[in-house]
Amino acid sequence: GLPKRSIVDNYVLAKDDYYFVYPNSFHQYMKQYNGTFQHGGISMEEMILPLAVCKPKE
Repeated sequence: GLPKRSIVDNYVLAKDDYYFVYPNSFHQYMKQYNGTFQHGGISMEEMILPLAVCKPKE
């Protein structure tokens, strides 16, 4: 993982022509989401919808 220097560090993750900017505004989000449950992002189970096609016997 990334080294922890301070709780308010900003990180930029980059590879080739793509980049991800991660601002860490800890105190802003702490006030906004106080008392709520948060998780790390969308899982495959939340994105992929299983599909089944049922056909009658002929």
